[in-house]
Amino acid sequence: MADGNGSYLYVKNWHRFQHYKRRSPAWIKLYRDILQDHTFRKLPDHVKCQLILIWLLASSHEGMVPNDREYLRNVLGLRRGPDLETLINQGLLSENASTMLDQRQSREEKRREEDAKPVDKSASQHLRKIRDPSLYKRPDEP
Repeated sequence: MADGNGSYLYVKNWHRFQHYKRRSPAWIKLYRDILQDHTFRKLPDHVKCQLILIWLLASSHEGMVPNDREYLRNVLGLRRGPDLETLINQGLLSENASTMLDQRQSREEKRREEDAKPVDKSASQHLRKIRDPSLYKRPDEP
């Protein structure tokens, strides 16, 4: 694994557990089921803490963090660089972020295509008719 080469690490199952797609939330979802996760439980305590800090950082980058140990150490306020090898070997971080980036870009393209589809005007025309006050006169009104 090369540090500082401009590549990214992707957090496993990020989009499955974090539901905000197009913004940077002030918090992340941390399910208590993590306490039952065998992979998480067998991590050394300091690596568990590092992983949670990486999740917090990833929340502002759509589940990705730079593959740069020194950068992460500084940004996360760690005394020692995070143990990226253990996190990658346990499958909690993926070096295939370029593949994940391609998938994210594909999702964005699909979203743009959906946004560009013509809107059914009949619904808006129907709503205009409903708003027409002349259609809702009480029988005793002139």
